[in-house]
Amino acid sequence: MAKRHLVDKNLAMKFSGDFKKMLEGFTIDEQIHITETLLKIKKIVEDKKEVTYWDEVAQLNDTEFIQKYRKRFRQVANVQILEYFTEHALMYKSVGDEKWDTYTEKEFNKLNSTEQNFSDNEFKSFLFLINNLLQNTRRSLYLDSEPDGQKIKLKEITINEDCIEPLKNILKDYFSQEEREKLSILIDGDSIEGHIIFLGNCIKLVDVFLRLKEKGKIRENGEDINKWICKYFKYINKKQPRKFEKDNVHKILTVQQTISKPNKIELDFIKNN
Repeated sequence: MAKRHLVDKNLAMKFSGDFKKMLEGFTIDEQIHITETLLKIKKIVEDKKEVTYWDEVAQLNDTEFIQKYRKRFRQVANVQILEYFTEHALMYKSVGDEKWDTYTEKEFNKLNSTEQNFSDNEFKSFLFLINNLLQNTRRSLYLDSEPDGQKIKLKEITINEDCIEPLKNILKDYFSQEEREKLSILIDGDSIEGHIIFLGNCIKLVDVFLRLKEKGKIRENGEDINKWICKYFKYINKKQPRKFEKDNVHKILTVQQTISKPNKIELDFIKNN
């Protein structure tokens, strides 16, 4: 059982290989459509927050998306990508591929039914990993679809327009007067020189962006949000400015760390969204 810690990463690597095969032979616009649809499927699955399955995903077998592309998927790569989002596939798809096996078939068959499925944390980690892949692929495809000389400048972070001003108003009290303009620039998605210092518990700031991400108010994936926070923010610990640690930010963004109510900043503007 020593390789159990690899199960989420192994399945994500296998998904990555199948996903790349699946895109072969399609136009850029079709690849964008496929990628965006898979992100929607991932969101349906993720919102359930448990490893049980999901009428919404099953119904996707009858959608225009599947009707349009199923035959071509099989012709191009013989890949059944939606199997990654079905209950029986979670652990089973980790068995039988020599390169990414977590268990041999004999080892797998010795597991009980609970052990043959993902734990909640393994499942969340798997979704986090494939979300990064899909988001990065979509971003690259959009850039490839732009004519030469018309490439758009990507924002460092993309927060929904209706959230930008309320977020600035809530966070400004956690920064010095001198740094509030830089905070505004960062929330707008632009870059600054150096860091700004969050005058509070480091968990509070990361939790804000976790909840915005969970509500679909930030376009970027968890890894990009992590890099953005570590690149531009510091916090105060024992009266000294400290850098955010990537591993600690990751634990909060992937809900591996329980956040108590005193460490949560009220975000009234997303409560009913």
